[in-house]
Amino acid sequence: MIYLIDDKKIRQTDNGWPIEKLNSFKNVLTVIHLANELSDEIKKEIFKDSNVILFHESFFDNPNNKHVKDGNLIRQKLIDYANANKTILVFFSGSIGNRTIQETIAYLPTNILYSNLEVFINSYNSSQAKIDQLVYGNNYEQEEKLLIKQKIWNILYDLDSIPKKNTIFESELSKLNLNIFNNKIEDLKTLRLLIKEI
Repeated sequence: MIYLIDDKKIRQTDNGWPIEKLNSFKNVLTVIHLANELSDEIKKEIFKDSNVILFHESFFDNPNNKHVKDGNLIRQKLIDYANANKTILVFFSGSIGNRTIQETIAYLPTNILYSNLEVFINSYNSSQAKIDQLVYGNNYEQEEKLLIKQKIWNILYDLDSIPKKNTIFESELSKLNLNIFNNKIEDLKTLRLLIKEI
């Protein structure tokens, strides 16, 4: 089951997921708007193998969802559970600007989650779901590569010469199986052409 924990129905509607559409996937999607919907039974169900948790970061900031425990503590417990059990856990919010995956945990903007949710649900129904589909969409391999290239281009745009050692730069290049520090690339123009061809 996929558990969508988001306190704002209007946010869902604005992102193309009115209640009718959400209900059309109720065989695989459970939507939780209020903390009191998190009954003990639901809490037990959420933490079962192969379930997916999609959690809007402001859920416990809503006065209707205030919890006796600190929201940050609950969030950390979700992270610990996901890490220990290899459960897909996605935090989404309008304040998250970049898409990030750390093993089975992802962070992404709200509009990206909702634009990729149907693709993910369809894959989940056929037991082919991958966290990458939520983060990057149906063509996740190509989309991820394009975003990595964009990060590299942004770094290159700010440089006047080849970076000697920049860990962020090197990390992004390694995702494309490209390590300029082992190649004899001596000018920025050659590097830009090389990245453009990838």
